[in-house]
Amino acid sequence: SGRPFGFVDEALAARSRQRRVVITVNQFFTAGRVVATTDLLTVLPRHFLSATGMEDELAISELPLAVPEVHVDTLWHRQRQHDAAHRWLREAVSRSAARSGLQSTDTIGP
Repeated sequence: SGRPFGFVDEALAARSRQRRVVITVNQFFTAGRVVATTDLLTVLPRHFLSATGMEDELAISELPLAVPEVHVDTLWHRQRQHDAAHRWLREAVSRSAARSGLQSTDTIGP
């Protein structure tokens, strides 16, 4: 999200711990690239690694604490609800999420 405080910080605070944030970005890919070129680390969804093309540059490890599930919505302008190209893109995103093993609800609309 680009915010310096989030669900990871909440989970750490519950254990009376905190992290030192030195940079924020609003894209997973950018976070991966920053980590691949510095001595920093980040928290990203596991399925993201295979989509980055950076598998050989990044190491992955389970978080040592429980964090809540992240919910992401798809939003679009009502005027585009029945637009064929828009519908195609929404369906493509849904198929991609399903292939990644992500749980999906019907966000395609009528």
